[in-house]
Amino acid sequence: MTKPADELRSSSTEHAATALLTLRVPTRDWTCTVIRLTGEYQLDIQFERADSAERVEIRVVSDAGAARGQYRSNHCAVTSRASSNVLPPVQKYEVAAITAGIAAAVDERLAAAAPGASLAEALGRVKGTQRVVFGRDLLRQMLAPDLVEGTSFVDTWRLVGVYPATHVRRISESMLALVAELRHDSGARLLIHVERRDDGRPAFVRTSHFNLSYRAVGVEPASAPVARALVAFLLQLRDHDGLDLSFPDLLTDVASIPRLSAGRSDVAVDRWLNLSVLTECGQSCAFCSAKELAPPEQGIEAILARCFADLDDARSRGITQVRVNGYDPLAYPRILEVLERATQLGYERTWIYSPCTRLADRGFCEQVLSAAPKGMTFNVPLYAVDAATHDQVVGRAGAHAQVLRALGNLLELAGAASILLEVVVVRDNLRAIGPLVAFAEARGLPFSCHLPFPTSEAPTDRFFSSAARQTQVIEAAASLYLGERRFYVRGVAPCVAFRVLREAGVPPKRWLGRADMLPGTQYRDRKYEHGAGDLADDAAAAATVVCPHSQSCVLSSACGGELRFRDDTNAIAGTPGMRVGGELLRSYVELYGLDEFRPVELRELLEAT
Repeated sequence: MTKPADELRSSSTEHAATALLTLRVPTRDWTCTVIRLTGEYQLDIQFERADSAERVEIRVVSDAGAARGQYRSNHCAVTSRASSNVLPPVQKYEVAAITAGIAAAVDERLAAAAPGASLAEALGRVKGTQRVVFGRDLLRQMLAPDLVEGTSFVDTWRLVGVYPATHVRRISESMLALVAELRHDSGARLLIHVERRDDGRPAFVRTSHFNLSYRAVGVEPASAPVARALVAFLLQLRDHDGLDLSFPDLLTDVASIPRLSAGRSDVAVDRWLNLSVLTECGQSCAFCSAKELAPPEQGIEAILARCFADLDDARSRGITQVRVNGYDPLAYPRILEVLERATQLGYERTWIYSPCTRLADRGFCEQVLSAAPKGMTFNVPLYAVDAATHDQVVGRAGAHAQVLRALGNLLELAGAASILLEVVVVRDNLRAIGPLVAFAEARGLPFSCHLPFPTSEAPTDRFFSSAARQTQVIEAAASLYLGERRFYVRGVAPCVAFRVLREAGVPPKRWLGRADMLPGTQYRDRKYEHGAGDLADDAAAAATVVCPHSQSCVLSSACGGELRFRDDTNAIAGTPGMRVGGELLRSYVELYGLDEFRPVELRELLEAT
């Protein structure tokens, strides 16, 4: 049974981090980046100087009689070593002041400790043999009282949650691993991944039983190293060889969490859980290299446990909408259980991103519709009306026939409002756009057209062999803009569309509107929650560059770009932020250059209008 918190840490009410003065060093120019316990009697601390390579390493030994140091007392000896042999006088003073401050803080703790206590015990370690089970409660206990959910602990960092890790690192075993998520008021996030110790796997810190690694999301504030160092130190302090620590599997952890028939409702409705299920899709699309970088996942039980954990955690935070995607989530053998879990937890909206070929089986289609929350939309990819072109794009013969049967089943069982036809425009289907639009309109189907995006920046990525010039795309679709409909292809720069459509006699009011984020960057939008660390840059984060004409083009505000929030409160609440336009996919610029992108003057726009 998991030990209560007061049995895992010292009864002292003073926080170990405060005692070490990690935030009260005599100068702001030095940042604490490492706090490391070595055994029971030695503490190593490292500070780095801002905007330089200078660092100072401080060692504290609690046996003053046997150790020599620059600072000695009845309880400890402290030495410091700078990375540079020659420091300016001001920096020498700063190093001396930091060293003296650490010495005084540690000496104070040792003086207050029981006679014969080790340095680790004086800082808060509780020795003795204890049997504990790794889990969310245990990890929270090990971090408290220094880190408590919802309370700022350094700069404006706070612990926002402890939950199972899913895609921070794709592990094949089903053993539980956890993420402690830290969030800064700037919107930056740190995901500290805690798993069973394995010296053969990378880690930025190892404790007696844990490997610690981390991922950063957003621009790291200067205080990020302090936050990481503090988490690592607390786990080194509370985890020791005297603990008999067992690791449950993922399903055991999920089973221990109460089923949430009704979650919180205090989070804005425009928040989504992005649930990634990377099961094999059976296709080899001309524009997609994702499987080459991240092979489809195996382990049916592990995937189920991760999905359940993500659904439970997001619902407990008030999220009521989920996007189920991956290579083909409908190919996952237990997808019906995942959808049923979402329904039971009270999710209200579900989007399914899949090739949808498996919905050609009417019985399976009925099961999916029965299991999922009632507010459901299927994102159905269709790349041409004729079978030859569609099958060529997806790299699988017979796929077109299956998609058409799936569409027929969905139209009959759920209606056109439950379907969004997705068209990715590549070199092989340029001439298919018009017939596809006519196909959709004849059936009352909404549709979305967009350009492809790279999975990586490698020259072997399929984007480089499939992406058409934006000018060619608009020329192929120009006739679609002549009617009364509003139509556009997402990802085409408005300056490119403007010049092609002006020649075709299409006024800007027929197509010019609010800018979207570029294809491949949409998961930067903070309305998407990524399951237990399936980060935005993992899900879809194609690299972008700023268009050189963004400051001089009258259409830049309608150009694709990142959605930025005024502050993190707005980001969490889903309040609209400020969209910054004028971005281009870096891979597209490498492939075709910048010749197509020329600034549009106000005079040109007025004349066209």
